[in-house]
Amino acid sequence: MSTIKVNRIENTATTDGGIDIDSNGKIGVGTASPTFAAGGGIHNKGSNGAFTSFRASVNSNTGIDFAASNDGTGYVYNRDNADLIVGTNNAERLRIKSDGKLGVGTSSPSDLLSLSGSGTILGSASGPVISLADASNRTLKIAGPGAVTNAVIGTTTNHELQFITANTVRATVNTSGNLGIGTTSPQSLLSVKVSASRQLDVIKDSGDDHLVLKSTAPDASYNLRAIELSGERVAFSTGASSGTSYSERLRIDSSGNVGIGVIPNTHNIGKALEIGAEGNVVWGEGAGNIHLISNAYYNGGYKYATSAPAGRYNIYQNTHSWSRAASGSADAAATFLESMRIDSSGRLLVGQTATPGGSGQYSKIFVAGYAGGSPGGASISIARDESVTSMSSGDGIGALQFTDQNGYMFASVNAHADATPGNNDFPGRLSFRTTPDGSNTAQERMRIDSSGRLLVGTTNTYDGEASNLVVASSGHTGITVASTGANQRTNLYFADGTSGPAAYVGGFTYNHNNNSLLTRTNGLDRTRIDSSGNFLVGKSDLSDTTAGLTMRVGGVTAFEATVASGNNHCMMLNRQSDDGTLIAFRQANYIEGSITVSGSTVSYNGGHLARWSQLPGGVSRTEILRGSVLSNLDEMCEWGGEDNEQLNRMKISDVEGDANVSGVFQAWDDNDDTYVNDFYCAMTGDFVIRIAQGTTVARGDLLMSAGDGTAKPQDDDIVRSKTIAKVTSTTVSTTYSDNSYCVPCVLMAC
Repeated sequence: MSTIKVNRIENTATTDGGIDIDSNGKIGVGTASPTFAAGGGIHNKGSNGAFTSFRASVNSNTGIDFAASNDGTGYVYNRDNADLIVGTNNAERLRIKSDGKLGVGTSSPSDLLSLSGSGTILGSASGPVISLADASNRTLKIAGPGAVTNAVIGTTTNHELQFITANTVRATVNTSGNLGIGTTSPQSLLSVKVSASRQLDVIKDSGDDHLVLKSTAPDASYNLRAIELSGERVAFSTGASSGTSYSERLRIDSSGNVGIGVIPNTHNIGKALEIGAEGNVVWGEGAGNIHLISNAYYNGGYKYATSAPAGRYNIYQNTHSWSRAASGSADAAATFLESMRIDSSGRLLVGQTATPGGSGQYSKIFVAGYAGGSPGGASISIARDESVTSMSSGDGIGALQFTDQNGYMFASVNAHADATPGNNDFPGRLSFRTTPDGSNTAQERMRIDSSGRLLVGTTNTYDGEASNLVVASSGHTGITVASTGANQRTNLYFADGTSGPAAYVGGFTYNHNNNSLLTRTNGLDRTRIDSSGNFLVGKSDLSDTTAGLTMRVGGVTAFEATVASGNNHCMMLNRQSDDGTLIAFRQANYIEGSITVSGSTVSYNGGHLARWSQLPGGVSRTEILRGSVLSNLDEMCEWGGEDNEQLNRMKISDVEGDANVSGVFQAWDDNDDTYVNDFYCAMTGDFVIRIAQGTTVARGDLLMSAGDGTAKPQDDDIVRSKTIAKVTSTTVSTTYSDNSYCVPCVLMAC
């Protein structure tokens, strides 16, 4: 087919419009003057400068648009929901996916911008490389990882690399490779600047494998340097900022042991931290076993670091222990002796390693041994935090308090200065306090003062010879001495010696076996109150043949006084300054008689003399009226084997004017359970006498036996052998069933 050449196709309606092809082959669409920088082409111009475009499409609504707006903005649009591909050399180079993701070197971009391919960075093959260069060709490159390189970001020209956030430079890598954080002028491998005057630099020394951390703060006179030597250890040193001399401060050796200010000793088990001086060690022996050691280390056993004493604190699982070793030789074996531990039950054991037995196992604090030597008793000191010369009377020294877990006090033992103390003068007292029921305030119950006095219930000493123990209260007060064992004794002793009889030369003893109370003086038993209340002086039994004094409760005799021999008196009654009563006699609470003294005269008042007697043959009791006249017999009374040389038996007088009258019947003796047929015969003194019915007596009459057990007046007023009594009153005291009666009289039977 022949070529058709057209010089111009022109729309004759207007100058611009239609299609124009000029002589240079330029095609104008909508313009009569198509213009290009060079060469030919198609120039599409919209009317009046409106939006113009060129579209390649398969229908009117889709395809690719190449467009320009009247403000000069150019556009390339793919109107279809499909990718936009740009290629060169007949190969795809760039693709914009329909969702807007851009792929360079890849047809399947996974991100907004995905690059794929290969490049060269640092002279080696790499992944895709992005180069950013300015007009001076200063270039920043970003390279993806390749077969022999890692991902890289940096400059390939001689200029710095900076990292910014919030439009502020945060880090700078200069052309020497120094990294600055907080500074754009790093002077070392790493410069970290936190303020205008605070910067830390990491420097590599020349000639050494040293890494130096240098502070440029104005008040810092030392640098910090970390040193690694031959892979065997790591050491940290400091040196003057103006010099190159450094002093090692910390080292980690090849075994993992750490020394701070000291080269660590060899610890062949576990790991250790040695601090400040040789032998100051924190040593981890193994799982759950750590030691804090002074002047020692462990290498096949404990060894002294120096010749000084050594100490050790150990935590093993849940047990804590503190040990000590006396001074020794450097690097010689050290033997630790445990001084204290807190065991797994929370007990504090001082001077003992084993869990105590008995009641000690329940104590939270257990102290054993004596610091002054072994063996010895334990001691605990509680001190006031000032010297004795600064203390005053009443100052508290210490207290042992008993509280609940919140500290509320139930009781306490307190120590105070009992007077003003001074050099070699330490007066002290102990006070014991308890909190009453219903109260929250402890009250003092007992104290021991500096004189050794024990005061219970009071702080007053009640000065006197008996103030060593004072018991007082506002209510009833007393002291109880008890024995809870069977058949035991309780005692209160008075001693003038520490052993033997002198240790109990005086005292009181209560015998719980027989319930008797004994008093003792000069080492001998003196008085006794038996279980019946009988009081014995100088004797231990109730026998009336035993010398001593007996006061009975009930029984035959209320009072007995027995003298063994000699000129001793059974009783002595003495009024020292005036006349008066020596003894008063009462019956039914009425005074019935007395013994009085007036000058040299002793008077027996309101009574008579009487004696024991028995009926003839010792026959049993029969009724005898009180006041009946009795007559003496030659027959003697009998009381078993008792020797009787003066008491004869009697009968009712049966002879008128009987010269053998002995007295009158008083009463049967009811105080003897063995000899029950004895009676009392009233002989001399005040009493009553029986008068027969029809017989009249007058006051002052002398009486004799009437021969029937009664009395009658004599024929004269002369006292004769037959005279038995003298009437003192005609008042009748008793009248009997036979109408005989009794009147008062003075008996004269002897």
